[in-house]
Amino acid sequence: MPQGATSPLYQQTPFGLAPPCSERRFLTPDERPQKTAAQGGRPPREKSRGRRHVKEQIATRAIDATYAFFESIGIPMHLREVGIDESRIDEMACHIAQNEGLDKAYAPLSEADIRQILIDSL
Repeated sequence: MPQGATSPLYQQTPFGLAPPCSERRFLTPDERPQKTAAQGGRPPREKSRGRRHVKEQIATRAIDATYAFFESIGIPMHLREVGIDESRIDEMACHIAQNEGLDKAYAPLSEADIRQILIDSL
């Protein structure tokens, strides 16, 4: 309806004239005006990746930041830095598998799994 026109079907609202409820419809996400980043809006989302991808990105950034922080205060980050080499891996994996109860953990770990983690930590 043209601006300024009067009709019993249109109602005056604080935002201007509005059609009656029976003629109103919601805008689809594609029809809604988008705020730019300067206006406080979000950058466009990647629809195909979803929330899981975002959570993985956040977790990866947190791990990287923690690693960098530990390095910056001198905490050893590899087993070699504390004097452990390949000769002790089997002994350590066996001890961990027998004494730490990781076979009943949320993600159960076998002695072979533990050995691989230790090798990757060298």
